[in-house]
Amino acid sequence: RQNFKSEMPAKKRLLEKNVDADTNLRKLYSQKSITLKNHISFSSDTAEMKNFRDENEFVISYPMVPYQYKLLQAVFENVRKTGAAGKHLSHGERSLLDSCQIAVKLLKEKETGCLIPFHYFYRAIEGSLDSSVKKIIEQASENDKLIKPFDADLLKTLFMIKYLKEIKKNKENLTTLTLSEIDEDKLILKTNIEESLARLEKETLIKKSGDEFFFLTDEEQEIGREIKSTPYEDREITDQLSN
Repeated sequence: RQNFKSEMPAKKRLLEKNVDADTNLRKLYSQKSITLKNHISFSSDTAEMKNFRDENEFVISYPMVPYQYKLLQAVFENVRKTGAAGKHLSHGERSLLDSCQIAVKLLKEKETGCLIPFHYFYRAIEGSLDSSVKKIIEQASENDKLIKPFDADLLKTLFMIKYLKEIKKNKENLTTLTLSEIDEDKLILKTNIEESLARLEKETLIKKSGDEFFFLTDEEQEIGREIKSTPYEDREITDQLSN
Protein backbone atom coordinates (compact mmCIF):
# COMPACT_ATOMS: atom_id res chain seq x y z
CA ARG A 1 0.00 0.00 0.00
CA GLN A 2 2.85 2.36 0.90
CA ASN A 3 4.52 1.78 -2.48
CA PHE A 4 1.27 2.28 -4.34
CA LYS A 5 0.60 5.59 -2.59
CA SER A 6 4.05 6.92 -3.44
CA GLU A 7 3.64 5.92 -7.09
CA MET A 8 0.39 7.82 -7.59
CA PRO A 9 1.76 11.41 -7.44
CA ALA A 10 4.34 10.53 -10.08
CA LYS A 11 1.67 9.06 -12.33
CA LYS A 12 -0.78 11.93 -11.84
CA ARG A 13 1.60 14.89 -11.78
CA LEU A 14 4.28 13.81 -14.26
CA LEU A 15 2.93 11.02 -16.46
CA GLU A 16 -0.65 12.07 -17.20
CA LYS A 17 -1.41 11.83 -20.92
CA ASN A 18 -3.50 14.02 -23.20
CA VAL A 19 -6.16 12.50 -25.47
CA ASP A 20 -3.90 12.00 -28.48
CA ALA A 21 -1.14 10.41 -26.41
CA ASP A 22 -3.66 8.13 -24.71
CA THR A 23 -4.97 6.94 -28.09
CA ASN A 24 -1.49 6.41 -29.54
CA LEU A 25 -0.27 4.50 -26.49
CA ARG A 26 -3.28 2.17 -26.53
CA LYS A 27 -2.56 1.41 -30.16
CA LEU A 28 1.13 0.84 -29.36
CA TYR A 29 0.28 -1.55 -26.52
CA SER A 30 -2.04 -3.60 -28.73
CA GLN A 31 0.87 -4.01 -31.17
CA LYS A 32 3.67 -4.57 -28.65
CA SER A 33 2.12 -6.27 -25.59
CA ILE A 34 3.81 -9.61 -26.34
CA THR A 35 7.17 -7.93 -27.00
CA LEU A 36 6.88 -6.04 -23.70
CA LYS A 37 6.11 -9.26 -21.84
CA ASN A 38 9.12 -11.03 -23.35
CA HIS A 39 11.58 -8.14 -23.12
CA ILE A 40 10.83 -6.96 -19.58
CA SER A 41 11.77 -10.16 -17.81
CA PHE A 42 14.19 -11.06 -15.02
CA SER A 43 15.94 -14.23 -13.93
CA SER A 44 13.87 -16.64 -11.84
CA ASP A 45 16.01 -16.07 -8.72
CA THR A 46 14.97 -12.39 -8.60
CA ALA A 47 12.16 -10.98 -6.45
CA GLU A 48 8.92 -10.00 -8.20
CA MET A 49 9.50 -7.27 -10.79
CA LYS A 50 6.18 -6.08 -12.15
CA ASN A 51 5.57 -5.68 -15.86
CA PHE A 52 2.64 -3.79 -17.42
CA ARG A 53 -0.49 -5.60 -16.24
CA ASP A 54 -2.72 -4.38 -19.05
CA GLU A 55 -3.37 -1.58 -21.54
CA ASN A 56 -4.57 0.87 -18.88
CA GLU A 57 -1.48 0.47 -16.74
CA PHE A 58 0.71 0.92 -19.82
CA VAL A 59 -1.00 4.23 -20.63
CA ILE A 60 -0.81 5.45 -17.03
CA SER A 61 2.84 4.52 -16.36
CA TYR A 62 4.60 4.86 -19.71
CA PRO A 63 7.52 5.50 -20.17
CA MET A 64 8.10 4.24 -16.61
CA VAL A 65 7.86 0.47 -16.18
CA PRO A 66 5.96 -0.72 -13.06
CA TYR A 67 8.94 -2.54 -11.51
CA GLN A 68 10.95 0.71 -11.53
CA TYR A 69 8.87 2.37 -8.80
CA LYS A 70 9.56 -0.32 -6.20
CA LEU A 71 13.18 -0.83 -7.25
CA LEU A 72 13.91 2.89 -7.06
CA GLN A 73 12.50 3.08 -3.55
CA ALA A 74 14.80 0.22 -2.55
CA VAL A 75 17.74 2.08 -4.11
CA PHE A 76 17.01 5.28 -2.13
CA GLU A 77 16.67 3.35 1.11
CA ASN A 78 19.86 1.35 0.66
CA VAL A 79 21.96 4.29 -0.50
CA ARG A 80 21.03 6.06 2.75
CA LYS A 81 21.62 2.99 4.93
CA THR A 82 25.07 2.31 3.50
CA GLY A 83 26.19 5.90 3.95
CA ALA A 84 26.79 6.50 0.25
CA ALA A 85 24.56 9.58 0.35
CA GLY A 86 24.35 12.54 2.65
CA LYS A 87 21.31 13.90 4.44
CA HIS A 88 20.17 15.85 1.39
CA LEU A 89 18.75 12.83 -0.45
CA SER A 90 14.98 13.29 -0.44
CA HIS A 91 12.76 10.72 1.24
CA GLY A 92 9.90 8.63 -0.13
CA GLU A 93 7.52 10.38 -2.49
CA ARG A 94 9.84 13.35 -3.14
CA SER A 95 12.69 11.08 -4.27
CA LEU A 96 10.42 9.21 -6.64
CA LEU A 97 9.01 12.41 -8.14
CA ASP A 98 12.50 13.84 -8.66
CA SER A 99 13.71 10.65 -10.31
CA CYS A 100 10.72 10.36 -12.64
CA GLN A 101 10.93 13.99 -13.65
CA ILE A 102 14.65 13.84 -14.48
CA ALA A 103 14.32 10.57 -16.41
CA VAL A 104 11.30 11.72 -18.43
CA LYS A 105 13.07 14.97 -19.36
CA LEU A 106 15.98 12.94 -20.72
CA LEU A 107 13.51 11.24 -23.07
CA LYS A 108 11.83 14.39 -24.37
CA GLU A 109 13.56 14.19 -27.78
CA LYS A 110 12.88 10.46 -28.18
CA GLU A 111 10.17 8.83 -30.28
CA THR A 112 7.24 6.96 -28.75
CA GLY A 113 8.39 3.42 -28.09
CA CYS A 114 11.39 4.37 -25.99
CA LEU A 115 11.85 3.07 -22.44
CA ILE A 116 13.76 4.46 -19.46
CA PRO A 117 17.06 2.62 -18.90
CA PHE A 118 17.77 2.35 -15.19
CA HIS A 119 20.96 4.43 -15.27
CA TYR A 120 18.85 7.52 -16.09
CA PHE A 121 17.75 7.55 -12.46
CA TYR A 122 21.34 8.03 -11.28
CA ARG A 123 21.06 11.77 -11.91
CA ALA A 124 18.39 12.07 -9.23
CA ILE A 125 20.77 10.89 -6.50
CA GLU A 126 24.09 12.09 -7.94
CA GLY A 127 24.03 15.45 -6.13
CA SER A 128 23.53 13.76 -2.77
CA LEU A 129 26.21 11.08 -3.11
CA ASP A 130 29.43 10.92 -1.17
CA SER A 131 32.29 12.42 -3.21
CA SER A 132 34.20 9.10 -3.24
CA VAL A 133 31.32 7.41 -5.09
CA LYS A 134 30.86 10.24 -7.59
CA LYS A 135 34.61 10.26 -8.26
CA ILE A 136 34.54 6.61 -9.33
CA ILE A 137 31.76 7.27 -11.86
CA GLU A 138 33.38 10.49 -13.12
CA GLN A 139 36.78 8.84 -13.58
CA ALA A 140 35.17 5.96 -15.43
CA SER A 141 33.61 8.47 -17.85
CA GLU A 142 37.10 9.86 -18.56
CA ASN A 143 38.94 6.53 -18.71
CA ASP A 144 40.32 6.02 -22.24
CA LYS A 145 40.25 2.24 -21.78
CA LEU A 146 36.50 2.36 -21.32
CA ILE A 147 35.84 3.04 -24.97
CA LYS A 148 32.08 3.56 -24.86
CA PRO A 149 29.85 5.91 -22.81
CA PHE A 150 27.78 2.76 -22.26
CA ASP A 151 30.49 1.54 -19.84
CA ALA A 152 30.01 4.41 -17.37
CA ASP A 153 26.22 4.08 -17.69
CA LEU A 154 26.37 0.39 -16.80
CA LEU A 155 28.60 1.27 -13.85
CA LYS A 156 25.92 3.68 -12.61
CA THR A 157 23.34 0.89 -12.72
CA LEU A 158 25.66 -1.49 -10.87
CA PHE A 159 26.24 1.12 -8.17
CA MET A 160 22.51 1.69 -7.66
CA ILE A 161 21.71 -2.01 -7.27
CA LYS A 162 24.90 -2.94 -5.39
CA TYR A 163 23.25 -3.49 -2.01
CA LEU A 164 19.83 -4.65 -3.19
CA LYS A 165 18.72 -8.15 -2.26
CA GLU A 166 15.68 -7.82 -4.52
CA ILE A 167 17.61 -8.28 -7.75
CA LYS A 168 20.48 -10.48 -8.89
CA LYS A 169 23.26 -8.57 -10.64
CA ASN A 170 23.55 -11.03 -13.53
CA LYS A 171 23.70 -10.42 -17.28
CA GLU A 172 20.05 -11.25 -17.87
CA ASN A 173 18.82 -8.70 -15.34
CA LEU A 174 21.33 -6.05 -16.38
CA THR A 175 20.09 -6.44 -19.95
CA THR A 176 16.49 -5.80 -18.88
CA LEU A 177 17.49 -2.83 -16.72
CA THR A 178 19.37 -1.30 -19.67
CA LEU A 179 16.56 -1.57 -22.25
CA SER A 180 15.94 1.78 -23.94
CA GLU A 181 13.48 0.74 -26.68
CA ILE A 182 10.51 -1.61 -26.75
CA ASP A 183 11.84 -3.16 -29.96
CA GLU A 184 15.50 -3.23 -28.89
CA ASP A 185 17.37 -6.38 -29.88
CA LYS A 186 18.13 -8.01 -26.51
CA LEU A 187 20.76 -10.34 -27.97
CA ILE A 188 22.79 -7.41 -29.28
CA LEU A 189 22.26 -5.51 -26.03
CA LYS A 190 23.40 -8.52 -23.99
CA THR A 191 26.55 -8.79 -26.12
CA ASN A 192 27.27 -5.10 -25.54
CA ILE A 193 26.79 -5.62 -21.80
CA GLU A 194 29.15 -8.61 -21.77
CA GLU A 195 31.84 -6.57 -23.52
CA SER A 196 31.29 -3.63 -21.18
CA LEU A 197 31.46 -5.84 -18.08
CA ALA A 198 34.78 -7.26 -19.29
CA ARG A 199 36.23 -3.75 -19.66
CA LEU A 200 34.93 -2.62 -16.26
CA GLU A 201 36.29 -5.75 -14.58
CA LYS A 202 39.69 -5.29 -16.23
CA GLU A 203 39.84 -1.76 -14.78
CA THR A 204 38.98 -3.16 -11.32
CA LEU A 205 35.80 -1.09 -11.16
CA ILE A 206 33.63 -4.16 -10.68
CA LYS A 207 34.15 -7.74 -9.58
CA LYS A 208 32.52 -10.96 -10.69
CA SER A 209 31.23 -13.43 -8.12
CA GLY A 210 29.54 -16.48 -9.60
CA ASP A 211 27.23 -15.14 -12.30
CA GLU A 212 26.85 -11.73 -10.63
CA PHE A 213 28.78 -8.47 -11.04
CA PHE A 214 29.33 -5.95 -8.23
CA PHE A 215 30.31 -2.28 -8.16
CA LEU A 216 33.53 -1.76 -6.18
CA THR A 217 34.07 1.09 -3.73
CA ASP A 218 37.49 2.77 -3.43
CA GLU A 219 38.55 0.38 -0.66
CA GLU A 220 37.30 -2.65 -2.55
CA GLN A 221 39.15 -1.51 -5.69
CA GLU A 222 42.39 -1.22 -3.73
CA ILE A 223 41.99 -4.76 -2.43
CA GLY A 224 41.25 -5.95 -5.97
CA ARG A 225 44.39 -4.28 -7.32
CA GLU A 226 46.51 -5.86 -4.56
CA ILE A 227 45.10 -9.29 -5.41
CA LYS A 228 45.86 -8.78 -9.12
CA SER A 229 49.42 -7.66 -8.40
CA THR A 230 50.24 -10.50 -6.00
CA PRO A 231 52.66 -12.93 -7.71
CA TYR A 232 52.07 -16.67 -7.46
CA GLU A 233 53.12 -19.90 -9.11
CA ASP A 234 50.85 -22.60 -10.47
CA ARG A 235 52.51 -25.05 -8.07
CA GLU A 236 51.24 -23.04 -5.11
CA ILE A 237 47.67 -23.31 -6.40
CA THR A 238 48.06 -27.07 -6.86
CA ASP A 239 49.43 -27.43 -3.33
CA GLN A 240 46.55 -25.45 -1.85
CA LEU A 241 43.98 -27.50 -3.76
CA SER A 242 45.65 -30.71 -2.60
CA ASN A 243 45.53 -29.55 1.01
